[in-house]
Amino acid sequence: MVSLILIIIAAILNSCMDNLKDHWYKSIFNKYNPDFWNPEISWKKGFVKGTDYHMDAWHIFKSSMIISLVLAIVLYSPIICPIVDFMIYGAIWNLSFNIFYNHILNKVNNKT
Repeated sequence: MVSLILIIIAAILNSCMDNLKDHWYKSIFNKYNPDFWNPEISWKKGFVKGTDYHMDAWHIFKSSMIISLVLAIVLYSPIICPIVDFMIYGAIWNLSFNIFYNHILNKVNNKT
């Protein structure tokens, strides 16, 4: 069950990444500092000293998504059986991603 929650979190983080990348200007994020939130600008700024890691929203969401996926794998224990779980996890990923990408993070749909 912990893995399922981590998969949902990873899907939400992925929807945040795609929302920033695909239509930052129409997202709920566009009211925040573009130097951090707009990937068209932010990737050019904010490196962690001594590394090539970008300290911007898109890269933080991506790193967090990868951590969630790895933890989901490490902590996985079958709910039903691995094959059925695979289908459940895929459906939950798609549902979570689409709810956030198309509705919650989308300023146009939120009418704000």
